[in-house]
Amino acid sequence: MPDPNLEPSIDTTLATYHESFTIYPEVEKVFSGLDWLIKRRKYGAFVPSMLLTGGTGAGKSALIKYYVANNLSEKEVLITRVRPTLHETLLWIAKELRAYKNHKAKASDIGLEEYVSRCIKRTDLKLLVIEECQELFECTTHKARQNIRDRLKMISDDCRLPIVFVGIPSAKLILEDSQWERRIMVKRELPYVKITDEASMDRYMDLLEAMGSSVPMSFEVDLLDVDFAMRLLAASHGMLGMMKELFASALESALLAKQLAIRIDDFTIGYEAIYGIDVPNPFTVDIEDLVIKQIESYEEYVPDVDNGELKFVGQIFSDLTMKQLLG
Repeated sequence: MPDPNLEPSIDTTLATYHESFTIYPEVEKVFSGLDWLIKRRKYGAFVPSMLLTGGTGAGKSALIKYYVANNLSEKEVLITRVRPTLHETLLWIAKELRAYKNHKAKASDIGLEEYVSRCIKRTDLKLLVIEECQELFECTTHKARQNIRDRLKMISDDCRLPIVFVGIPSAKLILEDSQWERRIMVKRELPYVKITDEASMDRYMDLLEAMGSSVPMSFEVDLLDVDFAMRLLAASHGMLGMMKELFASALESALLAKQLAIRIDDFTIGYEAIYGIDVPNPFTVDIEDLVIKQIESYEEYVPDVDNGELKFVGQIFSDLTMKQLLG
């Protein structure tokens, strides 16, 4: 019988699970694109870049973190989230490379770009990742967006450095520029789970099997049971990040109860822990009354065709019953 003193604590188990990462086909497509990008940068004068988009909670940041940890050293990649402006973002990059000594100085934009390029050339960087890159373009005019794109183009060209733009669908504003449309040869998307046909249902079941395999406890509930799969889909709205939170909450419930396996009741308790008891619980409602929200369109900033000004459009979900979804 194992010594209980040697067993990991609940906090340790949960922390380990939250640090885990699930690989499924859409993720593998992103990995292959990153592999190609890094290899391709060594040849020729032209250096391609990449655009990775997906709705909030789709797992973009976790994917980048996992890929970098398993494929690149700290010296070979720089990951930055957008600061309030491109100027401040470039200042942060230079400072992070430990080369920009007077970061409070009001350097000219062009001078700063040249300085950042020189800083990058002194390093072993193979990849620059800009997370939440749509924030570069939000609340900007068409002219301002073009200026941002031109300045990033200069750095990429001068340093022969591929850039990975990561963000919600508004990140596609980088493609307003025909040159960036050509430069961003690798385009990938991490979608929410959406059931539209038998093939999409099979992909969802494969995903559930992959997610379940990373949980450090067995399941009493059958993850591949259609009723359970639909309840989880309703609870998460198809967001991978939310699915993981629900698995983690169910795991915590089972650990606290000192169970040997995770039950459907643990998902019920986990959902209540997150959303409270005053909303319908997808894990307890009658299956005929279950409402499944499926993504119809993601949040993004859309440019006006006449003046180029941006308008924010929120996520839109459709409400479906099991019968409507599965027929």
